Amino acid sequence: MVSVDIANNPKPILDAVKLLQNQGEKQEALLLVRKALKRDPKDIETAILAGLLHQDMNHPKLAEKYFRQALSIDPKNPDSLKSLGLFIFENHLTDPVPSDHQEGLDYLIKYLQVIKGTDYTDYEVLKIVSGNTIEP
Repeated sequence: MVSVDIANNPKPILDAVKLLQNQGEKQEALLLVRKALKRDPKDIETAILAGLLHQDMNHPKLAEKYFRQALSIDPKNPDSLKSLGLFIFENHLTDPVPSDHQEGLDYLIKYLQVIKGTDYTDYEVLKIVSGNTIEP
């Protein structure tokens, strides 16, 4: 068990959650991330991590809730846009409703617009948006 003082050490919380997740202690990681979000519900990185944990634990509705929470904090945050876009895109690939699939693509396009002008190129997202026609 990892012990972390979340009141005084906000950054180590995320490291501890990731460590617990890597050790397969997903429930413990989830408890810690929930405590961290209770302490600071506007922490985008923690909300995304909660979404990733729930996604990893096959809780898609909760994963989407936390990804949307992160995006609601800052609608132009590239990590939030990418996390929610990939989640929706990957979880709605076989949906009979194309609008669900399109919503994921829309978030990924916004993500690419936000990172435009930086030195970073996200080929994974570019391939999805372009229909796998772009090579690095």
